Amino acid sequence: MKYSKAQLAKHLDVTAEDVMETAERDNGEVVVILTDYRKFVIQPEALDGGKAEKPAKMPLPTQLK
Repeated sequence: MKYSKAQLAKHLDVTAEDVMETAERDNGEVVVILTDYRKFVIQPEALDGGKAEKPAKMPLPTQLK
């Protein structure tokens, strides 16, 4: 899946202008290099909107139903 520089910048908490280069590996990992030459490897699960990391919902107490 192709991600925009803005999406990757938001995930890394930097500006889109700070993202110099991006690449996607065969296994789906996204490699991001910033203008200060820091390199990040992001797992695809982390970029799918957090679906893989959301905790299960707790049931409501019976008095609130």
